[in-house]
Amino acid sequence: MTTQRKEMIEQTFDTVASGYDHSALSFFPHTAEAIVNILKQSIPTDESTSQNNDIKILDVCTGTGVVALHAAKTIPHSEIIGIDLSSGMLKMAQKKVDRDNLKNICFHQQDLEALTYPAQSFDAISCSFGLFFIDDMVAALKNLKTLLKPGGQLIISSFTQDAFEPYSSLFLSQYEAFGQEVPPLSWLRLSSVDQLKNVFNDADFDMIDINEVSLGSNIHSSNEWWDIVWNAGYRGLYNQIPLDKQEEFKKCHLKEIQNLCDNNQSWMDTSYYVTVATIK
Repeated sequence: MTTQRKEMIEQTFDTVASGYDHSALSFFPHTAEAIVNILKQSIPTDESTSQNNDIKILDVCTGTGVVALHAAKTIPHSEIIGIDLSSGMLKMAQKKVDRDNLKNICFHQQDLEALTYPAQSFDAISCSFGLFFIDDMVAALKNLKTLLKPGGQLIISSFTQDAFEPYSSLFLSQYEAFGQEVPPLSWLRLSSVDQLKNVFNDADFDMIDINEVSLGSNIHSSNEWWDIVWNAGYRGLYNQIPLDKQEEFKKCHLKEIQNLCDNNQSWMDTSYYVTVATIK
């Protein structure tokens, strides 16, 4: 990934960090619970696990630490490391660690493509809605694979192709109408079973299990949708609109959204895949 693209991603998530735990983004804690439940089933968590043999988990693209914190609280004798490009997101994660007085978790600002941990350092690695930002996903997966102990698992989440519809399509159509070029949407790179199979097979994982989780909610007003735009990745696109046109864009877009809500077409899909890749 180019330095310019990394800086853009870092800036976007620094900008939204303070609102990333907003209740409108409830699909993030839902996904975190699903990932941690898999972790709890796949690694030893009984009382025979001693403090001298801690379960080590790496959470990459940790954001505000939703997965990492849930793992730290619910997996006995676990040692959790969360990494992210965004210092703003990590500051929010650390605030939650301090609030809950957790001793088995730490966060570091690191680049997923430049990790320096020794080989076979971790029992499991998680990555929630982050892998699709990496240009060379296969190389990233191969690198993460070297960090897993024998029998270790890499667990990732990614959105389905219909995620955020029909709201996303309305946003992007209005975006184009305001003279903006819609960039390739990162999450669509891992939004099907075939895409997931291909990238994990190319990374030479031994076993791959892909599960689709159906999820969604009703958007009751245009302001609810704007909470999602403002506190997540769409904010980065919105900020590309010239300042003198941003309010007009918002007004036009939210009028369309409110029409959906008023006509009982308020369902928003937030379904996702959880992929579990295991090495021998």
